[in-house]
Amino acid sequence: MKKSIISIVTILAMAFGTSLALQAGHHKNGMHAQHHQGMMHQKMLDKVKATDEQKAQIKAIHDKYHPEMQALKESGKAMKAQNKDLDPASSDYVTRVQAMASEKARIMQEKARIHAQVKHESALVLSDEQRAELKAIKAKHKAKRAERKEKRQERRKKRFEENQ
Repeated sequence: MKKSIISIVTILAMAFGTSLALQAGHHKNGMHAQHHQGMMHQKMLDKVKATDEQKAQIKAIHDKYHPEMQALKESGKAMKAQNKDLDPASSDYVTRVQAMASEKARIMQEKARIHAQVKHESALVLSDEQRAELKAIKAKHKAKRAERKEKRQERRKKRFEENQ
């Protein structure tokens, strides 16, 4: 019983730490990731020949939800700090970690809802042709990512075999 509780706590702590690390992007506070994402949105809008008015509307949509997303991000940071301060030897450690995991799940769910809302509202700004073109561009990007992933795995496998 004790081993299973320790295993669960360890898994939750690792998952919690990993998810927070992934949110950060490349630089502190995820600034690199945010900048890159903004550039990608701009390039895609350029590729589908979005008008300046459409770009402004989509930017306004993103700006409208930004404070909510920022608040959720800050909540995640606060939880990370709380997680660091927890004493694994305390009697309520498991309960507190479970509560934090539940809160983290709620935050992630809320972020997913906001992302879906932004995506929905942004899609309504574009014409049917632009949405179809955007879908094709995204499919092409997805195929390229899969190809790069496959090549990367082959290189890793080759390096592993060379080191054996």
